[in-house]
Amino acid sequence: MGSLGTSKNRLPGIGSCIIRVGWLCVIQLVLLCVIGCDATSKKRPYGYVKLGLASELAARPETLFSDQRVIIRHDDNGFAVMSTACTYDLSALTRVSDQGGRHWASSYSSSSYDDQGRVLKGPARANLPFYRIELAAGTYGGVPDTLFVQVGVEVDSTWRLKWSGGK
Repeated sequence: MGSLGTSKNRLPGIGSCIIRVGWLCVIQLVLLCVIGCDATSKKRPYGYVKLGLASELAARPETLFSDQRVIIRHDDNGFAVMSTACTYDLSALTRVSDQGGRHWASSYSSSSYDDQGRVLKGPARANLPFYRIELAAGTYGGVPDTLFVQVGVEVDSTWRLKWSGGK
């Protein structure tokens, strides 16, 4: 009769299993860091967001859309839209006023930005993006002269959508 104690019938020892699992964890960690880590800037998903009627939004110098994480500003040069989502972790930013003036702050990463979207303190490294805004005169359905922001299509911070008051 055969012996049950031969090396052909034994299961590997617990020590060799731990070593194998350890090496697999190290390989997965290295792959995750090489392939998936980008600590400098996170991008929001692309898409259109309806903001409202140009005439109503032009009545105020700025309007915050906290649910959409954008702020629209209006001045003599036209409309501009800036993101209010942290470029480090995509968390919603809150406006803070203190002795130094107004700035945007993330409660998760401690990143902060000035009122024009420039990084004041990290870990964020990328400034807040400005997005293209369109005056859709019924193009996307609904009421003419409705403003839509094209999230993901970035423009320079000085870019403005000209608006002549509906004329």
